[in-house]
Amino acid sequence: MLTAGSSLSMKEAINVAALYGQYNTPQLRELSTPKLEVLRFSPDERKNIMAALKYAGHVELPKATPEHIFAAGALNCPLGNAKKSVKGKRAPRDAEPDLSAPTEVAAEYQPMPILDLHLDEITDEEAIKKEVVVCNRAPVMKAWAMVVCECLGFKRAEALSISAAYTEMNAISKGVSVGVMNKARGEHIELEQDDAQPYVDLMGRRIALMKSRDGTYRALVKGEPVDPTHAHSYIKRAFKQSSPRVFGAMRMLASSFAPNDLNTAAMGCMLVTF
Repeated sequence: MLTAGSSLSMKEAINVAALYGQYNTPQLRELSTPKLEVLRFSPDERKNIMAALKYAGHVELPKATPEHIFAAGALNCPLGNAKKSVKGKRAPRDAEPDLSAPTEVAAEYQPMPILDLHLDEITDEEAIKKEVVVCNRAPVMKAWAMVVCECLGFKRAEALSISAAYTEMNAISKGVSVGVMNKARGEHIELEQDDAQPYVDLMGRRIALMKSRDGTYRALVKGEPVDPTHAHSYIKRAFKQSSPRVFGAMRMLASSFAPNDLNTAAMGCMLVTF
């Protein structure tokens, strides 16, 4: 057993056991210190867990160099670099960040292996026109933002990460505006115009992006990468058995707009149509 004879505490052993939900025994050797950091393990816990993995015969794999670099597939995808920052005491930059290589923020970040992110969309109008779904606003916003991102050229995992960041930013802004959240919570959640971080403009929000070592993008909220698997699980749970019809209907609606108009029109759909 992995935890037997190791130096893990009871709490750490329980956390390691929970990893089996995403990593079976052969896949445990794919775990690394950056992946454990994304899973919110503390430095001491990461050190002890990696020591336990090595004790049990699971060796950390060497970090690989990406063979392919992601490029946004849609010509009209509003992806780019913000202007060079001149605020504060930040050291001057010689050039704009290069989206063809990982940014400094992402230098050591390696995304977790992506599991099944399929949504089994149904796009048969006759099959979905009588479907009625009642749920909270947040999963609708997250699902619609994901569909819009995919129509703008992002891959499924990237779109889920960006949509989760978009929803969280809106929730924080709303919470601050109605007084249920401290004003400090809403500071610096959105990328400033003169910040040098790569970004994407999505339905009125400027969302910071980073390119990881495998060449894919992840959204950032207050400097932390957003895990797409959490967003996928959330919206699947929210819509339950209606998920295929909901996503199919959203896909059909998004496809009805011209690419140049989608980002602007999508905001109105979210506020009025849904």
